[in-house]
Amino acid sequence: MNFSAHSIFLSLVLLIACGGLISAQATMNVALSRGLGFTLFVMIFSLIQLLFSLPVWFLWGYPAKLSTLNNIPIGYYISGALGVFVLIGMSYAMARTGTFIGTVALLLGQLLIGLLIDHFGLFSALQRPITFSKIFAIALILIGIRLSMK
Repeated sequence: MNFSAHSIFLSLVLLIACGGLISAQATMNVALSRGLGFTLFVMIFSLIQLLFSLPVWFLWGYPAKLSTLNNIPIGYYISGALGVFVLIGMSYAMARTGTFIGTVALLLGQLLIGLLIDHFGLFSALQRPITFSKIFAIALILIGIRLSMK
């Protein structure tokens, strides 16, 4: 697929904004999990996600396509369960590392897994090889984490 430069630029702006929201969300999650405990926090967080996603689903104009559920490999549905572990892990770890270092470490994890997903074309992703520049970028992030911890 070829996308226009404008479309790619807007996508990057959106991703940067979402990255900022992840940092804010993670910090709020720490406070919620401290006050509620991990179990209740995860349940309430999931309920809030459901409540906010339903209006989006109806307003977006997509009709229910429950018949397509069988067309998607069953393993892909594990992504919802992964969210529980992400919530607990982020809330636990960021309470100890702080938002900045925690977010950079989170980003590093995303980059490492993203590198593997792209390289091997996992989960139907376009295959893009690991390059020296990508490895160098990850090394710079590792250096940044170390410098930030001083």
